[in-house]
Amino acid sequence: MARGETQPHAGMESVVCGGGCFWNVEQKFRRLYGVVDTEVGFAGGTVVSPSSGQVQGGTTGHAEVVRVYYNTGLVSLETLLNYFFNKVHDPTSLNFQGNDSGPQYRSVIYVVSDEQLATARAAVEKLRSSGVDVKTTVAKGIPFYRAEEDQQRYNSLSKRWSRAVDTCIVS
Repeated sequence: MARGETQPHAGMESVVCGGGCFWNVEQKFRRLYGVVDTEVGFAGGTVVSPSSGQVQGGTTGHAEVVRVYYNTGLVSLETLLNYFFNKVHDPTSLNFQGNDSGPQYRSVIYVVSDEQLATARAAVEKLRSSGVDVKTTVAKGIPFYRAEEDQQRYNSLSKRWSRAVDTCIVS
C-alpha cells in the first residue's frame, strides 16, 4: 500500500483531529477508552502526499493531524471531541500549542460524514455558547496523507517526548 493510503478498520469510524504536534495528540488519544488505533499525518493543505519536512516548513498549508479510529459501541464522537477540547489541546490557541508554533499546529477537526459534521459543529458551538473563543476549524471530506513510518507511534518508541511540558522536542 502506498504512503497516504490506508485501509479502514471494519466496524469502526474515524475522525481526523489536529491540535499541535501530532505525536502529542496521538499519545493522548491512544489513552482514551474506545480508541482502537491511530495514525499520524497531514491534512488541509495544497501539496499531495507531503513529507514531514515539507509540512514542518509551514509552506504546504497542511496541519499535523491524527486519524483516530474508534469503536462507536465504546465511545461516541461527542465524547471523543469533548476529550479533544478538554484534555488533548487548547482550542482557543490559533496556530500554536505549547512550544509548537505555525499554521501546521492549528486546531482542526476533519470528518467523513454529514452526521459527524453535525456532531463536530455542535461540539464547537456548545463551547462557544459557554464563552470559549474556539479557533478550531471543522470540515468534511479533507484528504488525509499518512506521515512516514518513522513518524507513526513515535512517542511509544522514543524518549524524545517531554511529558513535563507536554509538547514535542525537536532536535
